[in-house]
Amino acid sequence: MENAGTAEGASKAAADAVARASREDGRVAVGVDVQEVEAFAEGAEQLMAGVSLDTLVPLLRRNFTGAELEYCRAAPDCASSLAARWAAKEAVFKALSSASGGRLASAGGGAPMAGAEVVVPKGGGAPELRLTADFMATVRAAGVQVAGNGAGLSLSLSHSGNQAVAVVAVNQASS
Repeated sequence: MENAGTAEGASKAAADAVARASREDGRVAVGVDVQEVEAFAEGAEQLMAGVSLDTLVPLLRRNFTGAELEYCRAAPDCASSLAARWAAKEAVFKALSSASGGRLASAGGGAPMAGAEVVVPKGGGAPELRLTADFMATVRAAGVQVAGNGAGLSLSLSHSGNQAVAVVAVNQASS
C-alpha cells in the first residue's frame, strides 16, 4: 500500500526500505526520486476518461505496463499513483546504477521504463518491484546480480499534496 503522508512519513518510508534491504551484511545501494503530482494530471485525466491505452500521452504509453495503468485508474488519486510509480522507476534505475558502480548506463531521457513494474501483491500489502527479463539482462550485464525478477529490491512509495516520492534499496549481499 502506498503511504499518503508528510515528509516525516517519507523519511520513515526511506528508512524502512533501507532496513529491509540491509538484512544480510549491510551493503545497500539506494535510489530516491521525487515527482510533482501535477505533472501527471493530463495522463490521469485521460485514464479516468477511458482513453484507449494506445492513444495515451507518450510518457504513460511508453513507460507504464497495462497493469500499472489499470491500478492507477482505479486508485482514489490517479495522478498521485502515477507520479509515485514514475518516481519508483527513476529510483530503481538510480539504485541499480549505484550498485553497479556506475556501469549501468542510461539510455537517456527517452528510454522506456516499463521494464521496472510496480506491482501490488494479490490480497494487498506493500508495493513491490518486478523487473522484466530484458531489464534483468541489462542489470546483470552491468555486474549487478538481482535474484529472480526483482528479489533483493525493496521499495517504498509515499505521496502527499503535490509530491510523490519513491525509495528503492538494493541488498548487494543478495545481488
